Formats: sequence, C-alpha cells, structure tokens
Amino acid sequence: MSANWGKNCNDLYDYWRYGYPVLVRTDKLKRDGDRMAFFRLTLALMIMLVLIPMHPASAAEESYHLAAGDLIRVHVFGEDDLNMEVRLDATGVINYPFLGKVRVAGLTVDEFQNRLIRGLKNGYLVSPQVNVSIVEHRPFFIDGEVKNPGGYPYVPGLTVRKAVSLAGGFTDYAARDVFNLVRENSAIKKVVTVEADAPVGPGDSVTVEKSVFFIDGEVKKPSSYPFRSGMSLREAISLAGGLTERASENKIIIVSKDGSERSIKKNGMGTKIESGDSILVKQSFF
Repeated sequence: MSANWGKNCNDLYDYWRYGYPVLVRTDKLKRDGDRMAFFRLTLALMIMLVLIPMHPASAAEESYHLAAGDLIRVHVFGEDDLNMEVRLDATGVINYPFLGKVRVAGLTVDEFQNRLIRGLKNGYLVSPQVNVSIVEHRPFFIDGEVKNPGGYPYVPGLTVRKAVSLAGGFTDYAARDVFNLVRENSAIKKVVTVEADAPVGPGDSVTVEKSVFFIDGEVKKPSSYPFRSGMSLREAISLAGGLTERASENKIIIVSKDGSERSIKKNGMGTKIESGDSILVKQSFF
C-alpha cells in the first residue's frame, strides 16, 4: 500500500510512522457523501490490522511444558462462558465447558490452545478464536544458605544467580562458587553441581551449601567462620581474633574434610585453606 493513499484521503494518520491505523475525520467523508472513499478507507484499515505483526513468544516459552502448579488463563473471543483461569493440580487435568475433562499436563501452551480449538470446532463453535496464556509459572525451590528459602514462581531466563536474588541473597555462611541442583525433568532425581549462571527450570530445586572453616585451640575466639575462596591461614586466624600469648606458630595443624592432615611450620601463615577445614593451633611450651 502506497503512502499516497493516506494523503489522498486526508483521513488517516501516517500509519507508517505510528505503526498502527488511526481513523479521523470520517464525519467529513460522510458529509461529502464520498461513500467510495469511505469504503476504501475501511477496507484499508482492515487489511492493515491483519498485517500488524504479532510479538512471537520466546523460545523458552514455546518449549515450556505445562504441569501442576501452573496458573493458566483461557480466553475465547466473544464467548464469556468459555473463559477461565485455573491452576493445574497434581492430576494435570481441567474440567472445561462442553469438552469435559481435558489433559493439560505435558503440553505446551500452543498444543493446549490447539487442542481446545479442535474440541470446540467439533459441534460447538464454527471458528473459535482461543488464546491461552500463562498467568503464573509453577514454582522452583531454593534452600540452604539463603536468607528466605522456599518456593518462588519460575520466570523465563532464570539462573541460579537470579534464584538466589529472589530468595533474598546469600547468608554469611553460603558457598558462592558451586551449587547443588536437582532437575524436575530428570528421569533420575540426581544432584548435579552447577555454577551461578546455570539455568534453573520450573520445579527445579537449588541448594546453597554452607561454606565454613573451623578453628580451635590457642586463638582468642575459637569457633566456625564463613569461608571465602582464596582465604589464607593468616586471614582465618585474624577472623578468630588472633593468636593467644601461649600459641605456637610452629604447631598448627589443618585437617581437611577428607581427614587428611597438614602440619604448618613457621612462616606458613600464607598457606591457603579450604572450605570445611579444621584448624588447630597448639600451645607453645617454651
């Protein structure tokens, strides 16, 4: 359609600029009795409405399979009695007008929408215009060392990092490098170790482990403390308030989680410790 058409009619904004048709001054067309121009204008508007591009769903949404916990909305144009909003229960089945029980679990939004269209065409509506949308996704779960563990609605593009943010962030004792993840869609509910940018799906469970070290003996504040990657023995002792007057720098033992021991001698304060290490500072007898 040429741009001159809009100029000739003088009754349509520059639809190429605005992106959608706006009808104005139709009263002038009617007063002038220009029925043919009015007909052409109406026809052009109808054509442009058909050609307006729809925003496609993202790849993640197109491949999303509905399951228990999803809140979905069904809208049938011009048929208010067929509109509904329902949260899928464990059966994955809804009771829909005319069609009765309809299995939804395991279908994508498009597949469910097409199933309704086929069913309503079968003796109920000539050309049903059905739109199915997700109001709220089923939750994912996060526990362990986050401030607000629990279930949260899934959002497309979710990662472990974003999941932690939704749960209020890390506690002081949280391990921040790797995380435990159980996939909902895994046939075997196996725990896998992932990093912060790993994707999280609906129904997945994320666990943020505790990352601490323990220190005892001749330090001023023996206890457990948050571990941070790259931490040295000197930093660990500093967190514990420093050495007592009776401490011996030549008699420090580090016991790893696997039970192996390392004896630290003088000038070994730069030794790197690991999460789960137990540090024992012994007493000097001289």
